Amino acid sequence: MPAWVENGVYYNQSKAILRKLAKRYGYESSDHLINWRIDSIVDEAPDHFEKFYGVVSKRQFDDEALKTFLEVVKNFVTFIERIINTFGQPTYLASNKISAADFAVAGLVFTYIFNNAFAGGPKFASPAQALVMASPKLSAWVNTMRGDLAGYLATRKPSPM
Repeated sequence: MPAWVENGVYYNQSKAILRKLAKRYGYESSDHLINWRIDSIVDEAPDHFEKFYGVVSKRQFDDEALKTFLEVVKNFVTFIERIINTFGQPTYLASNKISAADFAVAGLVFTYIFNNAFAGGPKFASPAQALVMASPKLSAWVNTMRGDLAGYLATRKPSPM
């Protein structure tokens, strides 16, 4: 279970932690409509996490698992394209600046699709990356996030999931 420890106090619930930190560090908006956008994305992203994790946690990386995994990726791409097309933001998912929504989705993208240590290896990662990069708007967002998170991505501890 995710936890945030601060001054001896343990906070749980990943979405609540994300919202707490977003408020503290300016990854939310003073505009109520934009905050609703952010919250709606933060609330829906875990549904996709569960689907990714459901495939990968079995630790079976055969052709049948690959087929299932790529269906999860296709649904994820559809989810992100719907967000981009609905909210019409040129760079980030919910507003014209990075927000908690971008972090919630980036966690999935850089864990299950663009992760050099991914447990499924290139057999899973390469076709998943191709599906993501085939979407012009989504690939633009991925490249923006790669730039914004470059320091973290370059130094993060390798993790298969």
